[in-house]
Amino acid sequence: MNISPAIKKTEVTKNGKVNIKIRVSHKGDSRFISTQFFIEPFQFKANGTVSSDHPNAAFINVELKQLVLNYEKKLLNVDYHNFHVNRIVELLNEKAAVNDFSAYFEKFIAEKKQINIRTSEIHQATLNKIKKFDPRWPLMFEDINAGWLRKFENSMTKEGAKVNAAAIHFRNIRTVFNSAIDNEAISLNIYPFRRFKIKSAETEKRSITIEQLKAIRDFKTSWEITALARDFFMLSFYLIGTNNGDLYNLKAITGDRITFSRAKTHRMYSIKVEPEAEILIKQLQGKKNLLMVSEHYETVRKMTHQINKALKRIMPDLTMYHARHTWATIAKNNVRASDEDIAAALGHSRKTVTEIYINRDPAIVDRLNREVIDCL
Repeated sequence: MNISPAIKKTEVTKNGKVNIKIRVSHKGDSRFISTQFFIEPFQFKANGTVSSDHPNAAFINVELKQLVLNYEKKLLNVDYHNFHVNRIVELLNEKAAVNDFSAYFEKFIAEKKQINIRTSEIHQATLNKIKKFDPRWPLMFEDINAGWLRKFENSMTKEGAKVNAAAIHFRNIRTVFNSAIDNEAISLNIYPFRRFKIKSAETEKRSITIEQLKAIRDFKTSWEITALARDFFMLSFYLIGTNNGDLYNLKAITGDRITFSRAKTHRMYSIKVEPEAEILIKQLQGKKNLLMVSEHYETVRKMTHQINKALKRIMPDLTMYHARHTWATIAKNNVRASDEDIAAALGHSRKTVTEIYINRDPAIVDRLNREVIDCL
Protein backbone atom coordinates (compact mmCIF):
# COMPACT_ATOMS: atom_id res chain seq x y z
CA MET A 1 0.00 0.00 0.00
CA ASN A 2 1.25 3.45 -0.88
CA ILE A 3 0.06 6.91 0.14
CA SER A 4 1.56 9.87 -1.71
CA PRO A 5 0.72 13.29 -3.22
CA ALA A 6 -0.45 13.31 -6.84
CA ILE A 7 -2.35 15.40 -9.37
CA LYS A 8 -4.79 14.62 -12.16
CA LYS A 9 -3.78 16.64 -15.20
CA THR A 10 -7.18 15.94 -16.76
CA GLU A 11 -8.97 17.74 -13.92
CA VAL A 12 -8.06 21.35 -14.55
CA THR A 13 -10.16 24.16 -13.07
CA LYS A 14 -11.41 27.17 -15.04
CA ASN A 15 -8.39 29.19 -13.90
CA GLY A 16 -5.98 26.53 -15.15
CA LYS A 17 -5.09 24.95 -11.80
CA VAL A 18 -5.19 21.40 -10.50
CA ASN A 19 -5.92 20.11 -7.03
CA ILE A 20 -3.11 18.31 -5.23
CA LYS A 21 -4.58 15.02 -4.05
CA ILE A 22 -3.38 12.25 -1.78
CA ARG A 23 -3.29 9.07 -3.83
CA VAL A 24 -4.03 5.87 -1.93
CA SER A 25 -2.84 2.80 -3.87
CA HIS A 26 -3.51 -0.77 -2.77
CA LYS A 27 -3.42 -4.05 -4.71
CA GLY A 28 -3.18 -2.35 -8.07
CA ASP A 29 -6.06 0.09 -7.49
CA SER A 30 -5.86 3.77 -6.62
CA ARG A 31 -8.23 6.29 -5.12
CA PHE A 32 -7.71 9.98 -4.45
CA ILE A 33 -8.41 12.27 -1.49
CA SER A 34 -8.53 16.01 -2.28
CA THR A 35 -6.49 18.54 -0.33
CA GLN A 36 -6.89 22.29 0.08
CA PHE A 37 -4.04 23.08 -2.29
CA PHE A 38 -4.34 24.14 -5.94
CA ILE A 39 -1.35 24.79 -8.22
CA GLU A 40 -0.40 25.10 -11.88
CA PRO A 41 0.15 21.59 -13.38
CA PHE A 42 3.78 22.35 -14.24
CA GLN A 43 4.51 23.22 -10.59
CA PHE A 44 4.08 19.58 -9.48
CA LYS A 45 7.26 17.50 -9.62
CA ALA A 46 7.54 13.78 -10.36
CA ASN A 47 8.73 13.11 -6.79
CA GLY A 48 5.39 14.32 -5.40
CA THR A 49 6.49 17.77 -4.26
CA VAL A 50 5.69 21.31 -5.40
CA SER A 51 8.49 23.06 -7.28
CA SER A 52 10.06 26.31 -6.13
CA ASP A 53 8.17 28.08 -8.96
CA HIS A 54 5.25 28.26 -6.54
CA PRO A 55 5.62 31.15 -4.02
CA ASN A 56 4.29 28.98 -1.19
CA ALA A 57 6.08 25.75 -2.15
CA ALA A 58 7.88 25.18 1.16
CA PHE A 59 4.68 25.54 3.19
CA ILE A 60 2.67 23.25 0.89
CA ASN A 61 5.36 20.56 0.83
CA VAL A 62 5.52 20.47 4.62
CA GLU A 63 1.74 20.23 4.84
CA LEU A 64 1.58 17.44 2.23
CA LYS A 65 4.23 15.49 4.08
CA GLN A 66 2.28 15.88 7.30
CA LEU A 67 -0.95 14.79 5.61
CA VAL A 68 0.67 11.60 4.35
CA LEU A 69 2.13 10.89 7.81
CA ASN A 70 -1.25 11.45 9.45
CA TYR A 71 -2.96 9.03 7.06
CA GLU A 72 -0.27 6.42 7.62
CA LYS A 73 -0.66 6.78 11.39
CA LYS A 74 -4.41 6.25 11.09
CA LEU A 75 -3.78 2.85 9.50
CA LEU A 76 -1.08 1.65 11.93
CA ASN A 77 -3.56 -0.35 14.04
CA VAL A 78 -5.81 -1.40 11.15
CA ASP A 79 -5.46 -4.74 9.39
CA TYR A 80 -6.18 -3.33 5.95
CA HIS A 81 -4.32 -5.91 3.85
CA ASN A 82 -7.49 -7.70 2.74
CA PHE A 83 -9.45 -4.47 2.26
CA HIS A 84 -10.32 -2.99 -1.10
CA VAL A 85 -8.79 0.48 -1.57
CA ASN A 86 -12.31 2.00 -1.38
CA ARG A 87 -12.65 0.77 2.20
CA ILE A 88 -9.26 2.18 3.15
CA VAL A 89 -10.25 5.61 1.84
CA GLU A 90 -13.53 5.35 3.75
CA LEU A 91 -11.61 4.71 6.95
CA LEU A 92 -9.38 7.70 6.32
CA ASN A 93 -12.33 9.97 5.57
CA GLU A 94 -14.35 8.73 8.54
CA LYS A 95 -11.61 9.85 10.87
CA ALA A 96 -11.22 13.12 8.96
CA ALA A 97 -14.85 13.90 9.80
CA VAL A 98 -13.71 14.97 13.28
CA ASN A 99 -11.07 17.28 11.86
CA ASP A 100 -9.35 19.99 13.82
CA PHE A 101 -11.33 23.19 13.18
CA SER A 102 -8.65 25.31 14.85
CA ALA A 103 -5.81 23.97 12.73
CA TYR A 104 -7.83 24.18 9.51
CA PHE A 105 -8.82 27.79 10.27
CA GLU A 106 -5.17 28.72 10.85
CA LYS A 107 -4.11 27.06 7.59
CA PHE A 108 -6.92 28.86 5.79
CA ILE A 109 -5.66 32.21 7.11
CA ALA A 110 -2.07 31.39 6.11
CA GLU A 111 -3.17 30.64 2.55
CA LYS A 112 -5.27 33.81 2.31
CA LYS A 113 -2.30 35.84 3.51
CA GLN A 114 -0.46 34.88 0.31
CA ILE A 115 -3.34 36.26 -1.80
CA ASN A 116 -5.01 39.07 0.16
CA ILE A 117 -3.57 40.33 3.44
CA ARG A 118 -6.73 42.21 4.39
CA THR A 119 -8.88 39.08 3.98
CA SER A 120 -6.49 37.10 6.16
CA GLU A 121 -6.62 39.85 8.82
CA ILE A 122 -10.43 39.78 8.89
CA HIS A 123 -10.45 36.00 9.33
CA GLN A 124 -7.73 36.24 11.99
CA ALA A 125 -9.96 38.66 13.92
CA THR A 126 -12.73 36.04 13.84
CA LEU A 127 -10.37 33.32 15.06
CA ASN A 128 -9.21 35.59 17.90
CA LYS A 129 -12.84 36.24 18.84
CA ILE A 130 -13.54 32.49 18.91
CA LYS A 131 -10.50 31.82 21.13
CA LYS A 132 -11.71 34.47 23.57
CA PHE A 133 -15.25 33.04 23.61
CA ASP A 134 -14.43 29.33 23.92
CA PRO A 135 -11.42 28.47 26.13
CA ARG A 136 -11.37 24.87 24.87
CA TRP A 137 -8.52 24.52 22.41
CA PRO A 138 -8.22 23.06 19.91
CA LEU A 139 -11.82 22.97 18.73
CA MET A 140 -13.05 20.26 16.39
CA PHE A 141 -15.41 20.96 13.50
CA GLU A 142 -18.09 18.95 15.30
CA ASP A 143 -17.87 21.35 18.26
CA ILE A 144 -19.11 24.18 16.05
CA ASN A 145 -22.79 23.24 15.84
CA ALA A 146 -25.93 25.39 15.72
CA GLY A 147 -26.11 25.56 19.53
CA TRP A 148 -22.50 26.75 19.73
CA LEU A 149 -23.20 29.42 17.11
CA ARG A 150 -26.21 30.73 19.09
CA LYS A 151 -24.11 30.96 22.25
CA PHE A 152 -21.40 32.77 20.29
CA GLU A 153 -24.04 35.15 18.96
CA ASN A 154 -25.40 35.85 22.45
CA SER A 155 -21.88 36.49 23.71
CA MET A 156 -21.24 39.11 21.03
CA THR A 157 -24.63 40.72 21.66
CA LYS A 158 -23.79 41.10 25.36
CA GLU A 159 -20.51 42.73 24.37
CA GLY A 160 -22.49 45.30 22.37
CA ALA A 161 -21.57 44.08 18.89
CA LYS A 162 -23.89 45.30 16.14
CA VAL A 163 -25.78 42.76 14.05
CA ASN A 164 -23.74 43.33 10.89
CA ALA A 165 -20.45 43.26 12.80
CA ALA A 166 -21.35 39.87 14.26
CA ALA A 167 -22.47 38.69 10.82
CA ILE A 168 -18.92 39.17 9.50
CA HIS A 169 -17.62 36.60 12.00
CA PHE A 170 -20.35 34.11 11.14
CA ARG A 171 -19.73 34.49 7.42
CA ASN A 172 -16.02 33.87 8.05
CA ILE A 173 -16.81 30.68 10.00
CA ARG A 174 -19.16 29.59 7.21
CA THR A 175 -16.44 30.21 4.63
CA VAL A 176 -14.05 27.94 6.53
CA PHE A 177 -16.70 25.20 6.76
CA ASN A 178 -17.42 25.48 3.04
CA SER A 179 -13.72 25.26 2.26
CA ALA A 180 -13.32 22.16 4.44
CA ILE A 181 -16.32 20.50 2.78
CA ASP A 182 -15.13 21.39 -0.73
CA ASN A 183 -11.73 19.90 0.08
CA GLU A 184 -13.36 16.79 1.58
CA ALA A 185 -11.76 17.45 4.96
CA ILE A 186 -15.13 17.09 6.71
CA SER A 187 -18.53 15.61 5.99
CA LEU A 188 -21.48 17.74 4.88
CA ASN A 189 -23.46 16.15 7.71
CA ILE A 190 -21.80 18.38 10.32
CA TYR A 191 -22.46 21.65 8.44
CA PRO A 192 -24.14 23.84 11.12
CA PHE A 193 -25.54 26.66 8.98
CA ARG A 194 -28.59 24.69 7.88
CA ARG A 195 -29.95 25.22 11.41
CA PHE A 196 -28.43 28.63 12.07
CA LYS A 197 -29.29 31.68 10.01
CA ILE A 198 -26.91 34.64 9.92
CA LYS A 199 -28.77 37.81 10.85
CA SER A 200 -28.28 41.10 9.05
CA ALA A 201 -29.49 44.66 9.51
CA GLU A 202 -30.03 47.32 6.88
CA THR A 203 -26.76 49.09 6.11
CA GLU A 204 -26.50 52.55 7.61
CA LYS A 205 -26.94 55.25 4.98
CA ARG A 206 -23.82 57.39 4.65
CA SER A 207 -24.84 60.01 2.14
CA ILE A 208 -24.39 63.76 2.57
CA THR A 209 -26.21 66.65 0.92
CA ILE A 210 -25.11 68.38 -2.28
CA GLU A 211 -24.39 71.51 -0.22
CA GLN A 212 -22.12 69.53 2.10
CA LEU A 213 -20.42 67.95 -0.90
CA LYS A 214 -19.75 71.40 -2.38
CA ALA A 215 -18.32 72.50 0.97
CA ILE A 216 -15.89 69.58 0.91
CA ARG A 217 -14.89 70.34 -2.68
CA ASP A 218 -14.24 74.01 -1.86
CA PHE A 219 -12.64 73.43 1.55
CA LYS A 220 -9.46 75.51 2.03
CA THR A 221 -6.58 74.17 4.10
CA SER A 222 -2.82 74.58 4.45
CA TRP A 223 -2.45 71.04 5.82
CA GLU A 224 -1.11 68.71 3.13
CA ILE A 225 -2.82 65.57 4.47
CA THR A 226 -6.19 67.34 4.73
CA ALA A 227 -5.87 68.64 1.16
CA LEU A 228 -4.98 65.13 0.01
CA ALA A 229 -8.02 63.70 1.83
CA ARG A 230 -10.29 66.33 0.27
CA ASP A 231 -9.03 65.66 -3.25
CA PHE A 232 -9.03 61.89 -2.81
CA PHE A 233 -12.62 62.00 -1.55
CA MET A 234 -13.78 64.12 -4.49
CA LEU A 235 -11.91 61.93 -6.97
CA SER A 236 -13.73 58.90 -5.61
CA PHE A 237 -17.03 60.75 -6.08
CA TYR A 238 -16.17 61.83 -9.65
CA LEU A 239 -15.26 58.20 -10.44
CA ILE A 240 -18.68 56.90 -9.32
CA GLY A 241 -17.64 56.15 -5.77
CA THR A 242 -14.66 53.96 -6.66
CA ASN A 243 -13.40 52.48 -3.40
CA ASN A 244 -10.04 53.07 -1.74
CA GLY A 245 -8.43 49.79 -2.72
CA ASP A 246 -9.26 50.19 -6.39
CA LEU A 247 -8.08 53.83 -6.43
CA TYR A 248 -4.86 52.79 -4.69
CA ASN A 249 -4.12 50.17 -7.37
CA LEU A 250 -5.12 52.12 -10.50
CA LYS A 251 -2.46 51.78 -13.18
CA ALA A 252 -3.20 54.20 -16.00
CA ILE A 253 -5.75 56.08 -18.10
CA THR A 254 -6.41 54.56 -21.50
CA GLY A 255 -7.87 57.12 -23.84
CA ASP A 256 -10.42 58.87 -21.64
CA ARG A 257 -11.18 55.86 -19.42
CA ILE A 258 -9.79 53.95 -16.48
CA THR A 259 -10.32 50.21 -16.67
CA PHE A 260 -9.66 47.85 -13.78
CA SER A 261 -10.79 44.67 -12.08
CA ARG A 262 -12.78 45.50 -8.95
CA ALA A 263 -11.03 44.00 -5.93
CA LYS A 264 -14.35 43.13 -4.29
CA THR A 265 -16.05 41.36 -7.22
CA HIS A 266 -13.12 40.63 -9.58
CA ARG A 267 -15.22 41.96 -12.48
CA MET A 268 -13.80 44.31 -15.10
CA TYR A 269 -15.02 47.86 -14.68
CA SER A 270 -14.57 50.89 -16.94
CA ILE A 271 -15.24 54.53 -16.05
CA LYS A 272 -15.01 57.57 -18.27
CA VAL A 273 -12.69 60.17 -16.74
CA GLU A 274 -14.62 63.44 -16.60
CA PRO A 275 -12.70 66.78 -16.61
CA GLU A 276 -13.17 67.24 -12.85
CA ALA A 277 -11.57 63.84 -12.22
CA GLU A 278 -8.80 64.46 -14.74
CA ILE A 279 -7.71 67.63 -12.90
CA LEU A 280 -7.42 65.75 -9.60
CA ILE A 281 -5.61 62.81 -11.18
CA LYS A 282 -2.96 65.18 -12.53
CA GLN A 283 -2.56 66.69 -9.05
CA LEU A 284 -2.26 63.25 -7.47
CA GLN A 285 -0.15 61.71 -10.23
CA GLY A 286 2.07 58.82 -9.16
CA LYS A 287 5.29 57.43 -10.60
CA LYS A 288 4.52 53.70 -10.59
CA ASN A 289 0.74 53.64 -10.27
CA LEU A 290 -1.71 56.24 -11.50
CA LEU A 291 -1.98 57.91 -8.07
CA MET A 292 0.80 58.79 -5.67
CA VAL A 293 -1.00 57.37 -2.61
CA SER A 294 0.41 53.91 -3.36
CA GLU A 295 3.91 55.40 -2.94
CA HIS A 296 3.10 57.34 0.25
CA TYR A 297 1.29 54.53 2.09
CA GLU A 298 2.51 50.95 2.42
CA THR A 299 -0.99 49.45 2.41
CA VAL A 300 -4.55 50.40 1.53
CA ARG A 301 -5.49 50.00 5.17
CA LYS A 302 -2.90 52.54 6.37
CA MET A 303 -3.94 54.97 3.63
CA THR A 304 -7.62 54.64 4.51
CA HIS A 305 -6.94 55.21 8.20
CA GLN A 306 -4.98 58.41 7.57
CA ILE A 307 -7.37 59.83 4.97
CA ASN A 308 -10.49 59.12 7.06
CA LYS A 309 -8.77 60.76 10.03
CA ALA A 310 -8.04 63.85 7.92
CA LEU A 311 -11.57 63.96 6.48
CA LYS A 312 -12.95 64.47 9.99
CA ARG A 313 -11.12 67.81 10.06
CA ILE A 314 -13.33 68.84 7.16
CA MET A 315 -16.61 67.40 8.45
CA PRO A 316 -17.37 65.39 11.63
CA ASP A 317 -17.77 61.62 11.04
CA LEU A 318 -16.93 61.97 7.33
CA THR A 319 -15.32 58.87 5.75
CA MET A 320 -14.50 57.74 2.24
CA TYR A 321 -17.65 55.59 2.28
CA HIS A 322 -19.71 58.77 2.04
CA ALA A 323 -18.46 59.44 -1.51
CA ARG A 324 -19.99 56.24 -2.90
CA HIS A 325 -23.23 56.52 -0.90
CA THR A 326 -23.62 60.17 -1.87
CA TRP A 327 -23.09 59.47 -5.56
CA ALA A 328 -25.82 56.80 -5.48
CA THR A 329 -28.22 59.03 -3.52
CA ILE A 330 -27.83 61.97 -5.93
CA ALA A 331 -28.25 59.62 -8.90
CA LYS A 332 -31.53 58.37 -7.42
CA ASN A 333 -33.07 61.48 -5.85
CA ASN A 334 -31.80 64.28 -8.08
CA VAL A 335 -31.16 62.64 -11.45
CA ARG A 336 -34.02 60.15 -11.01
CA ALA A 337 -31.97 57.27 -12.39
CA SER A 338 -33.31 53.72 -12.26
CA ASP A 339 -32.03 51.26 -9.67
CA GLU A 340 -30.71 49.09 -12.52
CA ASP A 341 -28.62 51.91 -14.00
CA ILE A 342 -27.29 52.90 -10.57
CA ALA A 343 -26.32 49.27 -9.86
CA ALA A 344 -24.56 49.07 -13.22
CA ALA A 345 -22.71 52.32 -12.51
CA LEU A 346 -21.59 51.11 -9.07
CA GLY A 347 -20.35 47.84 -10.55
CA HIS A 348 -22.55 45.60 -8.43
CA SER A 349 -21.84 41.95 -9.14
CA ARG A 350 -25.29 40.39 -8.81
CA LYS A 351 -26.98 39.69 -12.14
CA THR A 352 -30.53 38.63 -12.88
CA VAL A 353 -31.24 36.07 -15.58
CA THR A 354 -32.40 38.89 -17.85
CA GLU A 355 -29.20 40.90 -17.37
CA ILE A 356 -27.09 37.95 -18.49
CA TYR A 357 -28.45 38.46 -22.00
CA ILE A 358 -27.96 42.24 -22.03
CA ASN A 359 -24.80 43.83 -23.37
CA ARG A 360 -25.04 47.19 -21.59
CA ASP A 361 -24.05 50.34 -23.42
CA PRO A 362 -21.32 52.05 -21.31
CA ALA A 363 -22.58 55.40 -22.59
CA ILE A 364 -25.60 55.02 -20.27
CA VAL A 365 -23.36 55.01 -17.20
CA ASP A 366 -21.18 57.75 -18.68
CA ARG A 367 -24.19 60.05 -19.11
CA LEU A 368 -25.47 59.22 -15.63
CA ASN A 369 -22.15 60.10 -14.01
CA ARG A 370 -22.00 63.39 -15.92
CA GLU A 371 -25.54 64.28 -14.74
CA VAL A 372 -24.62 63.46 -11.13
CA ILE A 373 -21.49 65.63 -11.27
CA ASP A 374 -23.49 68.46 -12.89
CA CYS A 375 -25.69 68.56 -9.76
CA LEU A 376 -22.78 70.24 -8.02
